[in-house]
Amino acid sequence: MKHLYFILAVCILLPFCVQGQQNHVPNGSFEYYITCPTSSSQVTSHCQYWRAYTNSTPDYMHGCNTGNFVGVPNNSGGYQPAAQGIGYIGFAPHANVAHFEYIATPITPLQPGVVYEVSISVNRADVSGCASDNIGVFFYDSAAYTLNTTSFLTISPQVHYGSYGIIYDTVNWVRLTATFQADSAYDNIVIGGFNNAQSTYNIDTTKSTNFYSYYYIDSVVIKIKDSFTLSTSDSILCALDTFHVSYHAPAHFSSNNVFTVQLSDKTGSFSSPVNIGSRASDTSGTITCTVPSNVSNGTGYKLRVVASNQADTTENISPNLRIGNPDSTVITATGNTPLCAGNVIQFQTSSSISPTTYQWTGPNGFNSTLANPYINGAAPVHNGNYYVTAHFYGCNVKDTITVVVKPLPVKPDANSNTPLCAGAGLQLTATGSSNATYSWTGPNSFSSASQNPAISNTTTAMSGDYIVTIDSNGCLNKDTVTVLIKPLPTPVTASSNTPVCAGDTLKVFSTASSTGATYTWIGPGSYSANTQNSSRANAASNMTGWYKITVTLNGCTTLDSTYATVTAIPSAPSITFNNPLCTGETLHLQASSVSGATYSWTGPGSFTAAVQNPDRNAMQFGDTGTYKATATVNGCVSPEGSITVHINPVPFVVILANPADSICQGDPVVFTALPNNYGGTPNYQWKVNAQSKGTGSTFNTSTLNNGDVILCEMTEHTKCSAPYKDESNDITMTVLPWLAPSVTISANPTHPLDEYEYVTFTAVTTNAGNNPQYQWKRNGKDVLGAKSYKWSANTLSDNDSISVEIISDYKCPQPTNAVSNYVRVKMTGVKDIAGIGNVVLYPNPNNGKFVIEINGLTSRSIDIEVVNTLGQVVYMDNVQAVNGTIHQEADLHNAVPGVYLLRLKDDNGYMTTIRFRVE
Repeated sequence: MKHLYFILAVCILLPFCVQGQQNHVPNGSFEYYITCPTSSSQVTSHCQYWRAYTNSTPDYMHGCNTGNFVGVPNNSGGYQPAAQGIGYIGFAPHANVAHFEYIATPITPLQPGVVYEVSISVNRADVSGCASDNIGVFFYDSAAYTLNTTSFLTISPQVHYGSYGIIYDTVNWVRLTATFQADSAYDNIVIGGFNNAQSTYNIDTTKSTNFYSYYYIDSVVIKIKDSFTLSTSDSILCALDTFHVSYHAPAHFSSNNVFTVQLSDKTGSFSSPVNIGSRASDTSGTITCTVPSNVSNGTGYKLRVVASNQADTTENISPNLRIGNPDSTVITATGNTPLCAGNVIQFQTSSSISPTTYQWTGPNGFNSTLANPYINGAAPVHNGNYYVTAHFYGCNVKDTITVVVKPLPVKPDANSNTPLCAGAGLQLTATGSSNATYSWTGPNSFSSASQNPAISNTTTAMSGDYIVTIDSNGCLNKDTVTVLIKPLPTPVTASSNTPVCAGDTLKVFSTASSTGATYTWIGPGSYSANTQNSSRANAASNMTGWYKITVTLNGCTTLDSTYATVTAIPSAPSITFNNPLCTGETLHLQASSVSGATYSWTGPGSFTAAVQNPDRNAMQFGDTGTYKATATVNGCVSPEGSITVHINPVPFVVILANPADSICQGDPVVFTALPNNYGGTPNYQWKVNAQSKGTGSTFNTSTLNNGDVILCEMTEHTKCSAPYKDESNDITMTVLPWLAPSVTISANPTHPLDEYEYVTFTAVTTNAGNNPQYQWKRNGKDVLGAKSYKWSANTLSDNDSISVEIISDYKCPQPTNAVSNYVRVKMTGVKDIAGIGNVVLYPNPNNGKFVIEINGLTSRSIDIEVVNTLGQVVYMDNVQAVNGTIHQEADLHNAVPGVYLLRLKDDNGYMTTIRFRVE
């Protein structure tokens, strides 16, 4: 078809083609360009005759561009060779956004009333995220050359290819063809998407990020419809069959023309047609064709006829052909021969082709049309050859099966030595032919190839039918014997409650056996019993020994035994402990020896032990009380032995310092030891910094230094198992030097004060303790209530003298009082600020009305602001100087009483501030 497209492309450049129909579309295969395209959206400027019909951006691709953006076959849409030549156009016929692309070209005017065939080749680009059926052709002869829009055009095309369905193919070109009768001398066409419904496209989920359809278009042909057709009467064929195809040509072709019959693939696709017959002719005729030998089975084959000069293809294609090929068809025929007399003769056939019919024939007039026939009761009369013929499409395949029926051997006689108890040996016997082989099967997966097999250690699972099969020349005969293996009583386990102690009840037990079983016990001292469980009261040592039980069920028995032991009871142990004992010491418990015994102790505080003489460490008062012990011999426990344990509290000593542990250098101190929980007369050892300094219950000294550590060691002899030494608490002495206190003061601010300006005085002490007492003085007199380390005032006078006196709270002061330095107060008068001049505000204090006078100004104007204590500007003005002088009256209007700041700034950037009060 590519060659045919090429011939058609050449024809459209001529006024008409010889003996063919004219293509009314110039440059229908987009081969001719004005300039080779270099980028997207260049249809109008680069493709000859063609244009973008709207403001949308269709793309012109051509093989002249060797890049990968607008080249052929590689471009931004993917990879696709041209359907014809080396050029095509890419456009979006339908998108799920407001963007539709259309292309247009002038055409040779159509003739009204004439039927035209309109065909194009399309291919879905690799990048297309959607597949669409929205492609059509609109014809017009009086409309706008282009439209100013990128949206969907609400016009109805004369040709729409929706009947082809959604076009998914991204590999092959799909040829779209439709016919219509012209009702006007149309001279322009528009190709694009003319359906705005979203149901006309499907999203390709493998490209889910790209929600638009994008197609390539090639080989646009508009020609008067012809009637080049074919016909054939054959619809069922076999490989290598010969058949005839008739064709009709509406006009004479060129003298060197060849008509060729082409066969599609089995799906009806002519993407790779096979030529199966040809005829050199310029007019209608019949072509003899041969089915290729390598054809595969199929039911969708089609035929078409193509002409070589001028190139054309029959308008129609043949109905579906069914073609078969035995070489590519798997057909099998089998039978279950040889087989033995009496069995069913079974034949099986199968085919990979449907439908396939079968015909069987054989000896004794056998005949069947089943795929898998059978014959019951096989006998030697059925021996012979059986034939099957399989028929599919136009083909026949044959096969032969030879049946052999063998005679059966003489039936054997099976016997056994049952019934038996489980565990006994089973003997099976069979009589029969000496030249045959034997095979036994039976319950519990039993099998044997012996004629007379034996089974030892039988179980009830071996009960059932045993079948012996005799095999002679592959043919079998059988007999059955029924075997009964009686069950043993369920095995039991014998046990006892021993060892038991003398005087206890000795008990013997058996687990339950089968329902209906009986039990028999025998034991030492002629003991016997007939119950499942039995007992002997007041057990004695002569009852020690083996106890045996026998369980019987239906004549079958099972046995078990247990050994019982009766043990004498040991004497109670006697108990002692180490006394006296203090808290924290170790308790040593002792029990008298009992031969072969183990011991068990209990005591206060959940105490337990399992040795004869246990210890208990770090005894406390909660551990005192009664401790008990028993001795156990061979599981028999003695009566309890017991003892009451008591302990003493640990002696300890504490020491005190008099007068205190903080003294001045050289002061005397007396240390006293206070013993506790003691008896008799303890011994004392005094230590200073770990060095021994004296004995006795007191210790006196006046030579201690700061940081010395005093302690006392006491030794007590009566309360614990050994002399007990306790170390007292430590006393670390603080020995302070004699120090003289001092104090200095400072003022903030330090500049001369304005009237009513606050000043804060701060005192700093040395060697006066943590909380000295303060008394501030003004001109040598106490200031009432000024008793903190800081004092503030705003009513001081010029030349006032400020000081502070302190009383030290240090433990060892010498002396106790100290007086600070003196700070002299300086007050200011008229402001004189460099650059601004002499400033006077009066009256001060005032009622919110005041006068500002400034002399000696070097600037032309002054900015005035009044600010309250919240930082808010309550008055603003700008005053011009006259001869270097300003006289300005100000009124704050209902000003709140308090302190205010007057801020002045000249045009040179100099500033000054005056504080005043409103009352």
